[in-house]
Amino acid sequence: LQLLEEKMSLLANLQEKADKCRLLESQLDSLGNKMNSVAKSRAELAQLKQEEVQTIECSDLALLGHLDRKLGSLEQEQNDLMGASYDIKASLTVQSEVQASLTKQLINK
Repeated sequence: LQLLEEKMSLLANLQEKADKCRLLESQLDSLGNKMNSVAKSRAELAQLKQEEVQTIECSDLALLGHLDRKLGSLEQEQNDLMGASYDIKASLTVQSEVQASLTKQLINK
């Protein structure tokens, strides 16, 4: 009876870790989508800035400054998203290792 209770507890822990992994994978997908969106926005703004620079004689310097600030902001956002992505991947790795350990414990009981 004690062995059955231990296995049930391990199964519950394993299910909890699997749920955490699914949540982390979902967060990772969401971050990937945000990163793609930011990268697209950066590319579009860079193109717009390049077009403005090519017509510098009639360009608005305030507009160029604004584009530079926006590009910098998007670059920082992209860096932040990459950092968050690395953190989630590290957490996912830890959760996967815990799952593997729990599975081994369950098999060995």
